Amino acid sequence: MTESEPKPADIEDIQTILADLQEEIRRHRSASEATERPDPLAKVRQQMRVNPHLPIGWPVMPKGIISKIIAYAQKIIRRLLRWYINPLVEQQNTYNAAVAEALQAQEASYNQRLAQLESALQREIRGLEELRAVLHGHDAQLRESKGTQEALLTRLEREGEIVRLRLQRLENWYRTNTPAPATAPSEPPPAIIPQEPGADGFLLGALYRNEAQMRDRLSDYDDLFLPLAQAQRDGQGPARPVLDIGCGRGEFVAHLKELGLAAYGIDLDADAIEMGQSAGRDVHLADAFAHLAALADGSLAAITLVQVVEHLLPEGLLRLFRLAAQKLAPGGLVIAETLNPTCLLTLSNWFLLDPSHRTPLHPKTLQFLMEQAGLCQVQLRFLHPVPEGGRLAAPPPDEAQRGPEALSGWLQRHVEQLNQFLYGPQDYAAIAYKPEE
Repeated sequence: MTESEPKPADIEDIQTILADLQEEIRRHRSASEATERPDPLAKVRQQMRVNPHLPIGWPVMPKGIISKIIAYAQKIIRRLLRWYINPLVEQQNTYNAAVAEALQAQEASYNQRLAQLESALQREIRGLEELRAVLHGHDAQLRESKGTQEALLTRLEREGEIVRLRLQRLENWYRTNTPAPATAPSEPPPAIIPQEPGADGFLLGALYRNEAQMRDRLSDYDDLFLPLAQAQRDGQGPARPVLDIGCGRGEFVAHLKELGLAAYGIDLDADAIEMGQSAGRDVHLADAFAHLAALADGSLAAITLVQVVEHLLPEGLLRLFRLAAQKLAPGGLVIAETLNPTCLLTLSNWFLLDPSHRTPLHPKTLQFLMEQAGLCQVQLRFLHPVPEGGRLAAPPPDEAQRGPEALSGWLQRHVEQLNQFLYGPQDYAAIAYKPEE
């Protein structure tokens, strides 16, 4: 984000200023309507004329002979001085009228200026509202652009990972299939009938279960393995290894070693094993049944099967669990992680994606098979919930407050999302072309 681009904090500040201005105007208008503003010139208009004929001793004549004589004397003197007092009074009245007129003109100018200021303030508020709308739209565009860039970066990283894996597989194949120095053959080599290759499960897994996802999930069971590593460091019994069946490239094996455990892995994918060994990980190409059968009873501290059991039929899985129970030391544990078919999104997206998947296992079914094989204290741990962006969310409070129309729009969007998931298209077509030469 550059310096010229608005920040979310700036938009919030503008919204706060607008709210404060609108509230101040509302309070000002409410106060003006509640209490009528007095006219400051009303008293001036009432008192601006001087009356030279104010009554003396009327309507109540003062009591006492002397007071009455004085009142009559004042009346006589005032009448005798009227030729002198009246011009002064008229001059004072003229002056008072000029002052009142000036004050009235000043009040009109003040009211006009106040109206202009209120009009200018309203224009500023409208301008700020327009600016807020522009900034809000710009902020939405920035968020959308950021999301697009992040999605593109994720796609490029995944495609780069696939290219790297293919190159590494090609190098491994080249080292394995490089012919020895040519010697004069005593007889022609037998004819080799090429076998059609099957679906490339390794690349399929790399496409939809990449290294970034693996890194995020390596610590899912640290609460189980950290106490085991501490017990081995404290010398509580022999340091038996942990076997990771279906280890792939050995990321989880490397993580267990970082925790301080002796660990190794086995897998049937030769390419994955080659890559794991090239990275210095203790992984081996071996069949799980044959490898377990060859181990001494009670020789393992734990066995992990991460995304493995769904590749087996129930009969083979029960056999595998029975072998595991024999090879584990007393108190050893088996961790079998698999896709949760009770989540329809997982069943429709991830289970059906891999053609090597055999049976979706209900959590209670997996628990039953473990118990039937002689394992005990089976616990079910549900992992990796669907991200918030893919779930139905509660209506935001602002939409509920805006009325039935906004709430109806929210409901319509979620009904469409639910319909797409439960009652989506029943068929699809995959259309492909042969590359042009």
